[in-house]
Amino acid sequence: MEINNAIQLKQAITMLQAQQEEKKFILVEEFHRTYESLKPVNLIKSTFNKILDTPDITNQVVDTSIGLGVGVLSKKLLVGKSTNIFKRFFGTIIELTVANAVAKNSDGIKRHGLQLIKKLIK
Repeated sequence: MEINNAIQLKQAITMLQAQQEEKKFILVEEFHRTYESLKPVNLIKSTFNKILDTPDITNQVVDTSIGLGVGVLSKKLLVGKSTNIFKRFFGTIIELTVANAVAKNSDGIKRHGLQLIKKLIK
């Protein structure tokens, strides 16, 4: 835009001031969004939501949780409240072995578990 007189100059200044106000408003809004997203609670929520939205990670978490649960249960059943250090040591080895095996074969275990539940319900 070519400015030839005082009126055009005032119009150009007014237009630039309006653009400046608009950019300031956008910048303040972006700052508030960024500030909110960086709060620890919101960071945790967004990370948790991303994990839930990723089916592979969700399946891995479920499989690992099932494996750990079955491993701990097997150790409790085999060792109980024993104070014998060797029994507790072998109980831990069994726990880790069972947890690893269950986590790796969780699809088959889930399938057989569902079949068993269906048979029990009928």
